[in-house]
Amino acid sequence: MDNTATEEYAKEMLDKNLFGVIFPKDRTEKSAKWMVNMIDAAVGMAEFKDDDGIISWGVLIDKRKIRDSLKLIEENKHDSDSM
Repeated sequence: MDNTATEEYAKEMLDKNLFGVIFPKDRTEKSAKWMVNMIDAAVGMAEFKDDDGIISWGVLIDKRKIRDSLKLIEENKHDSDSM
């Protein structure tokens, strides 16, 4: 996927509310890279520019992965309760 296609895909996923974004405290690229490696549901990172031209780096989170993880936790909890 080229950069334009990747940008379009990320925008579409954000518009459909399937991706979320979390920002490191300092909003730097270095911190965002670190977070991507620490968060299982992270699918990448993106550069965001506000109306004043200030750039912030954020981590794209796939909400479907979060939902699936929570579902698995609930199933495991249910299985443990029924033993």
